[in-house]
Amino acid sequence: MQKDKIVLIIGGTDCTGGAGLAADISVVRTLQCYPMPVVSCITSQGPEGFRRMQQADIEIFTDQLVAVLKNVRPDAVKIGMLPSARHMAVLAMLLSENDHGPVVFDPVMRPTDGAENFSADWWEDTGALAFFMSQVDLVTPNYPELKQLVRPAEKIYGQDVPEQLLAMGSMAKYIYRINLLRQFYDIPAVLLTGGHNDDGDRYTDILLRNPSDDETGQDESDNHNVYHVEMLGGEKVATPNTHGTGCVYSSAIASLLAQDVNLNVALPLAKRLMYIFLEGGKEWRLFKSGKGPAFSILKVPESPGNGLNLMFGDSPGFMN
Repeated sequence: MQKDKIVLIIGGTDCTGGAGLAADISVVRTLQCYPMPVVSCITSQGPEGFRRMQQADIEIFTDQLVAVLKNVRPDAVKIGMLPSARHMAVLAMLLSENDHGPVVFDPVMRPTDGAENFSADWWEDTGALAFFMSQVDLVTPNYPELKQLVRPAEKIYGQDVPEQLLAMGSMAKYIYRINLLRQFYDIPAVLLTGGHNDDGDRYTDILLRNPSDDETGQDESDNHNVYHVEMLGGEKVATPNTHGTGCVYSSAIASLLAQDVNLNVALPLAKRLMYIFLEGGKEWRLFKSGKGPAFSILKVPESPGNGLNLMFGDSPGFMN
């Protein structure tokens, strides 16, 4: 029986539809997967920023996850806003007890605007965070989120960039912190999303991942000093519609991984889709002022046929 690939998405609601589960569902559906959304919290947000958050009762949060994981095997899991360490611990336990595909975690640490009304403090519980990270395959922080996540590791190993990395120039501090996070929590891959570096009309994402055995010629699974670094450049789009870019990007990655697309292929495809969303909707305005949603109006470039697969080519496993 042919069926859509399933993506379990865990996160908060956004009444403007620009971020959280609303954006996740839109992207997952666009990439022809079936979304199964679990609500972790309810938020009120507007063009002026974040207003308020209400945690989902832990019992209903748990029951939502049980209802899915006891009956369905998700082909991928995308995790966004988690309002407490308790929610994180429950999610980690259920992921460890049930079968599922790759887990992508987009850590929502603190909103840019309205932070005084944001109460999530799960990153302070290092025990819950360590258990949770053991279930994650890819983490996608921006630089402020990376700095927050890596603090426990820096308390032990320090913040000084090793001499061998300094030769890499301005990227050294990013690579050092990414690798420190990867090592400390034993995460297979960490993607630092762009915006952290000012490079004119372009930006750079940095991926650190464990190398495969065929890349090293030997089993390096226990050697944390061995890692693979990739720089993924992208073109910036001049648009006020940037609310929810992290949600859109990570959901796109999860949807591609669900379809058995290799990570090295999934990342540039997700970046290209993100560019199409931003470019196609840059003239649209939801609000008179402030940030609009990154996923707004999808305009598919004119072509002889129809379908997003025309924009991505015939990548193996993609939308087949």
